[in-house]
Amino acid sequence: MGSRSQRARAVVVALVALAGGTLGAPSASALVRYDEEYEEPVEATTAPSVSPSSFGGIVGIAALQRDVRSTDARARGAAVARAAEMGREAGRAKQRRLAALKGDSNVGDVDRVAVEDPTFVGARGIEERCWQMVEDAALDAASDDLDGALRVRLAAVRALVDDPRVKLARQRLRDVFNSPAPLARAAYAPPAAVPPWMPAPPAFVGPPARTTRYDADLVRLVRDTAAIVLARLGDQEWLFQQGTEKGDAQRAALVAFAIAPPPTIAVKPTTTLNARIVGLLVASRDLRAAELLLEAAKKEPATAAPAIRALAELGDGRVIKIANDVLKGEVVGVDADRLRFAAAEALAILRDPGADAAIRALAGDARRAVAREAPRLAAQYPSAGLLPLLVSVAKAGDASAIAALGRLGSAGVAALLEIAR
Repeated sequence: MGSRSQRARAVVVALVALAGGTLGAPSASALVRYDEEYEEPVEATTAPSVSPSSFGGIVGIAALQRDVRSTDARARGAAVARAAEMGREAGRAKQRRLAALKGDSNVGDVDRVAVEDPTFVGARGIEERCWQMVEDAALDAASDDLDGALRVRLAAVRALVDDPRVKLARQRLRDVFNSPAPLARAAYAPPAAVPPWMPAPPAFVGPPARTTRYDADLVRLVRDTAAIVLARLGDQEWLFQQGTEKGDAQRAALVAFAIAPPPTIAVKPTTTLNARIVGLLVASRDLRAAELLLEAAKKEPATAAPAIRALAELGDGRVIKIANDVLKGEVVGVDADRLRFAAAEALAILRDPGADAAIRALAGDARRAVAREAPRLAAQYPSAGLLPLLVSVAKAGDASAIAALGRLGSAGVAALLEIAR
């Protein structure tokens, strides 16, 4: 489209085609408002001031661009919702026009004709402008109302699941995932007093200070939502890498995987199965991670210990041989002790006959730190073979051991009665 008049005609024709002026509604703040607690957008009852047959879509776009820059978070949130709605409608109009061109027997090269078709080009332009506003709003920080800015971000993040510009949407969602909260402005410090012989400094008004603190739960909700949308857009590999970090990042990644599971649980051949990756696999409780955990269970103690326990919790009996080999082998060091604890616990979880002997062996260890672990395991996984150990600990007043004896049936009750005498 060469001339300015042709481009203007394309926009006008597209606006007419989009449902007879659907895009020509009043500003977003007149269509959607937020309640006083900023909870959910509610439909306003204000009647449209633009006739459906007019070319008010141009005004509607301009109003959106004004509202997304408003200092009122409610107006910005409403503008984001309206921009997403207009972007979806423009996308549908674009697809309808493309389908019509494909169905026209007089059109040869559809792709070439489409890029010169006024309706198609106009709808595509409106679609891109609307989604650009939504993408920018995902990092909203336009006012001192931190919670308001977070709610605007939340509205934008939710809308990005429909963004046809998937690569741009993913990048913006990654930015939100890494920095879900807007940065607070530092309070302005007025200049220090100057000596009387110096000229007075010019009057200067510093930037407004953000004195309100944002809601931590709302920050987590924004990050979790960004993770879920990323998973729905197929960015699970990036989420997996972020999830190897402990804390909110891992929790958000696990929330996303629970709602939109990755198609496969795998790591690149060049990736080392370190403790962080194993930690994510353990926390995911995904049965498809069993093969990777089995591989990790044969590595160094710091990596193998959580993997062995996780395999037992997944009910994978292949870990029994690994656990027995660990208990029979000569292992030393702090991580080695943790490996022995994990091996004994794995046998107890799977109700292996060797579990009682493994726990009693821990109790007989000369090192207090190791022997102290046996009563915990015995109380957590009580059995008749551990009755003497539980009785000795219960006599010292250990509440968990007393409760474990109560779960052992008649033999445990008899032991409790004997202790009570």
